[in-house]
Amino acid sequence: MGMGLASGFCTTANADIVYPTIKSKASSEFAGWPVSHGIDASMDSCWSSSLHNSSNNTEWYDIDLGGLKRVNHLKLTPRMIGGLPSAFPSSVTVYWGDGTNWNPFGTLAWPIPQSADVVVKLPKTVVCDAIRIVANTLGMDDSGNYVFQMANCQAGYIQPKVYIGGDTFGWNDMIAGPEKWAWTRANVDGFYINNFCFGPNPSDEIQNYRLRQFAELFTHKNVYYETDAVRSTIDADKSNIDILRQFFNGPTYTALNIDSTAPMVGTYADHVQALKWRDPNRPVLSMWGPWALGGNLESGTENAINTLNRINESDGYATDGPARLWAEDAGGYKGAEESAITYSHAKGKIASIMLAPFTCQGNAAAWLADCQAHVRYLEAQGADPEVYMVSYYAGQFEAYPVLPEANPDGSPAATITGVAYWLVHHLQDPVKWP
Repeated sequence: MGMGLASGFCTTANADIVYPTIKSKASSEFAGWPVSHGIDASMDSCWSSSLHNSSNNTEWYDIDLGGLKRVNHLKLTPRMIGGLPSAFPSSVTVYWGDGTNWNPFGTLAWPIPQSADVVVKLPKTVVCDAIRIVANTLGMDDSGNYVFQMANCQAGYIQPKVYIGGDTFGWNDMIAGPEKWAWTRANVDGFYINNFCFGPNPSDEIQNYRLRQFAELFTHKNVYYETDAVRSTIDADKSNIDILRQFFNGPTYTALNIDSTAPMVGTYADHVQALKWRDPNRPVLSMWGPWALGGNLESGTENAINTLNRINESDGYATDGPARLWAEDAGGYKGAEESAITYSHAKGKIASIMLAPFTCQGNAAAWLADCQAHVRYLEAQGADPEVYMVSYYAGQFEAYPVLPEANPDGSPAATITGVAYWLVHHLQDPVKWP
């Protein structure tokens, strides 16, 4: 896209959702180049600000989304001349409007884009009704004028993926009562499973029959596979991936959990490579508990150093996430998790966050509340992950209800499926589902 990492912004793939712009306005417009041309979706027309004789002038452009929307991306189309962008600012400050105030994202310095479309990931997801782009340093047009020109401007939202599953506790309820989590299984992105769910025999008929039953329940037949570099082997992980591929798409993501000081067979790089079995582009995320990182990924503790190095060797970071440990900020959990997500994003990598009930002492209502607080906290810090995993976890120690997904009034139930039910609704419509 011609844009590098700078000032908390990074380039990314096209947004999942691009909102229609209801109307626009600008600081000025040049005759014949009206404000409306910046949102008409045509490459043959452009908005232009007034002309200046110096780049050291400020112009701005607003887009109105027609109501509150989640936004974490901008899609900008510069004026193109001979296949090259023209009159595009080299420095901008981006603001978001909440209906009352303009709030700054920050200032972005970017190189001149090399293509017609520039997709910019904003430093955090916000709920807003308008976006303002302020050009601090104007670009030059083909006549030597300094000006801000744009063919199109849109805001969008890439929604984090949501997977549900975990260990085998609760499987029977989910398979036996599909009508009790019908909305959730139709709207989550797929099934989450760890290596402990697999037996030593890849031809185990009972195991594979249950996996087939799960695959039939999900509308989106993707799977996220978590494994353990100490308690699983490279050959076992390859075998498990082949089993999953019989019933699901993917795995679309994998997470590699490892005690930072425990011995393992082979190197960490060997395990990462094994998890790309059959798909060299599959993301492999380094998983470790945030409570063991000393409050910050760069705290200098042995666990933090090892985890940082393993993020560098993989495609990002994944949390091992007992809910009550997050709520109590055990071992500086919150700061460590946030720093690991932020570090991964700064390196152009991704992050996934587990929401698991273990450590809530069987109190499902506390788990639902903890998960809601956890997600809202990450959003407020600008540390949204790319993926959430809602996971039943260590059910042999603490039992939790799995069904139903919702109460009679439609509110989320304090259950495993209820957390995923709330989360997907919240991500899709934060105004109705705060």
